[in-house]
Amino acid sequence: MKKLWISLVFITVVLLSFGQQTSSVIKRINLFDYSLQAGIYGGSSTNSTQADFNILAPNSVLLNSNLFPNSVSFSPYYYQRNPNSLFSATLGFQFSDKQKTKYNKNIELRVGITYSHNSILSGGYYDTERKTFDTLTSSQTGVYSYLDSVVTKSLEMNYSSEQLRLDGSLIFRTNPDARWSFYSGIGITAGFSFNAKTTIVYNTQYQIEQRMPNNHSTHLNVSGDNSQYEVFSNQNNFAFSAYIPLGINLRLGKNTEFWKKVNLFYEIRPNINITYIPELRTVTNAFLQIGCGFRFKL
Repeated sequence: MKKLWISLVFITVVLLSFGQQTSSVIKRINLFDYSLQAGIYGGSSTNSTQADFNILAPNSVLLNSNLFPNSVSFSPYYYQRNPNSLFSATLGFQFSDKQKTKYNKNIELRVGITYSHNSILSGGYYDTERKTFDTLTSSQTGVYSYLDSVVTKSLEMNYSSEQLRLDGSLIFRTNPDARWSFYSGIGITAGFSFNAKTTIVYNTQYQIEQRMPNNHSTHLNVSGDNSQYEVFSNQNNFAFSAYIPLGINLRLGKNTEFWKKVNLFYEIRPNINITYIPELRTVTNAFLQIGCGFRFKL
């Protein structure tokens, strides 16, 4: 993370230096603002199979132990232990008219970099075994109930990576001088990953439950959990995405010059993400990104 922050500061300083201009000259492109954004996202997962994870983690003891019977089916959407997160830093540029006399305030080109943690493939097994070992009868009402031993087992699989991408978008805004404004547009990202890995987690939980004749159950005791954890390193992948930014912007100041330049914004991005996994194939995910950010007008 320290190296990432140093890189962001360096890129920002370089771009700011190129964007400086004298007030007597109107250039074709003008550096207009700087923004930071953080967010989370989630959505559909590509249809994965255990065969995919056997390739990604060929030396996994858990996958090769036949922990679940054939009657238990594999679910490609099971694993969601860690949320997907991202952070981006961008610069905004405006374009002048043909006569180079003024800049178009409603159209902006955002260019920068985005760091994200992505869960790309996920899946697993889930099964519950219930056995009745005793029957209780109330001495006052005669109502009986059962004591059940319940064993819950899960095998979770996840392929994820951290990614650093170039991020560019063309933004169309309503009146940017208004206190509240809205924007939309189209954007793309592309970049390589690092720290690509496959995680396998096997968990067993033991419980005692009291079950009534209507099948309503009450937990009496949880005797403990037993978890096993495996992590395997994978080759770095390449990813590309296309998105539609939909946002609302709040300008904090109305009178003070400094605060008139400070903006807060909330942005939603429907995304289509394409990832090339060297060990497997190219996979596609659809997801929704939600983020909040800070924007400073230069």
